[in-house]
Amino acid sequence: GTIPSGFVVTVPATTSSRQGVSIALPPLLPNVSSSVQLVGSFTAGVSGEMPFMIETGRVKAGNLIVAQKTETKLPVLAGNLDLRTVVNGSSSDQSIAQGETLHLTIGYQNTSAEPLRQLGLKLGFETFVDGKSSAATSLIDWSRVKAFPSGVTSTKTSLQSLKYTSAEIGDLELLGSNAEGTIEVTLPTLAIKKGSKDAKIIVTLEGTIQSVGQSNVQRTVYAQPITLRYQSGAELEIQARYYTEEGAPLGTGPLPPKSGSTTAYRVIWGLSKNLHGLEKVSVKAKLPATAVWGGRAASNAGNLKYDPGSRIVEWEIDQVADARERVEANFEIQVTPNANDIGRFAQIMGEATFDAQDAALKETIHQTKPALTTDLQEDEGAKGKGVVRK
Repeated sequence: GTIPSGFVVTVPATTSSRQGVSIALPPLLPNVSSSVQLVGSFTAGVSGEMPFMIETGRVKAGNLIVAQKTETKLPVLAGNLDLRTVVNGSSSDQSIAQGETLHLTIGYQNTSAEPLRQLGLKLGFETFVDGKSSAATSLIDWSRVKAFPSGVTSTKTSLQSLKYTSAEIGDLELLGSNAEGTIEVTLPTLAIKKGSKDAKIIVTLEGTIQSVGQSNVQRTVYAQPITLRYQSGAELEIQARYYTEEGAPLGTGPLPPKSGSTTAYRVIWGLSKNLHGLEKVSVKAKLPATAVWGGRAASNAGNLKYDPGSRIVEWEIDQVADARERVEANFEIQVTPNANDIGRFAQIMGEATFDAQDAALKETIHQTKPALTTDLQEDEGAKGKGVVRK
């Protein structure tokens, strides 16, 4: 079924998301009825007629063949306390880079005509790695978390939190009608360990109200949770070498390079990743006028090719599986510096662009790496031998 925005399911269904839920029903015998229960609550700030769309039918080949469709609306009264959570400028679910520093803004407002007394706020963070949650899986660097104003930190359980009462924010003792406030939080995250397949952080916010005006209510309200799902940690590594790490020659020709003479270098493209697989991978770079394709090339995945018309080297891979952490391609580039290169580093290859799609999130990954020159800082045998001579 389709659920309205602002309704949070608290008793899990087979699957659930902001768009809807899916519940597997038991087999129905003739003249026998059955029922299911969907338990949840509306978040703070929701009011008015909220529509629920329910579809029933049979599942065939993974698709629902709808037999009946029903729509119902529930009236929701406006609450007393409006809560808002914004992460990196958005209140929606989003993907984040591994190790990214998040910027959170927490907003609260008394939307009633009466003052609210003895309020409490709890900002919660729960990390799931491969579907499991515990304090040990936390992907938050609590040693660098900054909050203004400061709150009370709790990190011993799987739901780690920042808590606020009137001891931290004086206005929470008595918040007048239409009064509001904000909390700013800087939240550094951690990279995921190798071998993991998926990771996410769910951000929750709840508020407690002891009384509205003179009435004791003992009420708890919730903001819409935000799910922050980790992107694939894909990274393109590029380098040019004349020697292997062990000192064996990969290149040929003079070193340092000489004007008018040809020196061959080995270019290595390495693509490392963790978490999700990759699709539609493309790595491209263009050769300068003083360089030519050497013809000696190899890769352990995909197709590596050179187009002499455009002078572009391209490495294409249809798919890099979840479990595969690294793929690599290497090829020879022959550089013949000219008189204009004397006294400086010659260019081996122009900047490289890496494009791919995160197979789980269906989001585009794009990186640009700088051009390669004869300044081979990563090659111990060739370091300091990159300036072109006469």
